[in-house]
Amino acid sequence: MKTVKLVLVLLITIPGGVEGPFAVVLANEHKGRPTDPSAPLRMLKEGEYGPGTDELLGTVSEVVDGNTILVKTREGEEYKVVMHGIDSPEPGQRYADQSKELLKKLLLKKDVTITLHSRDRHGNRIGTIAVEGSPDPRHELLKSGLAWPAERHNEPELEALKEEARQKNIGIWEEENPTPPWTFRRQQSMMDAKSS
Repeated sequence: MKTVKLVLVLLITIPGGVEGPFAVVLANEHKGRPTDPSAPLRMLKEGEYGPGTDELLGTVSEVVDGNTILVKTREGEEYKVVMHGIDSPEPGQRYADQSKELLKKLLLKKDVTITLHSRDRHGNRIGTIAVEGSPDPRHELLKSGLAWPAERHNEPELEALKEEARQKNIGIWEEENPTPPWTFRRQQSMMDAKSS
């Protein structure tokens, strides 16, 4: 069963002449997960995605790994954002450090505009990150052989950039059959479960 989110935008006039759009999220929870009685209806906070609020503006305060950053907004809020459409080597995998270092070079301390797409299973925002006047950081990581297109992606351009790096045998493609990060994470989870 699939989670369904419905976003409703209301135009509200507050006494005194203040009016503006307010997005309300109606969520349908499933799979027996406990739900907070207040969860089905809530206001979107500043920086959350939804109609009229699908962009996040801020400065990259930290690069967590090769495809995850922390962004601080002008309002002082900090958000973890995972790059949409790519996946980079995990800590413990070959090229994880190089991937993180390239992302630092491309994004750290820079002002960014993030187009939000969704959230991952941990609640992190997933978005496309742009720096004015700079190339798409996803493209740079893929061209350098430091990322894969995400396991469930649908962008032929990202796949083409991966193939270009693979043909040149650079980065992760120096190995004939490198382990993608999603496979590495599953293997780690299974090993953790066995040791528990």
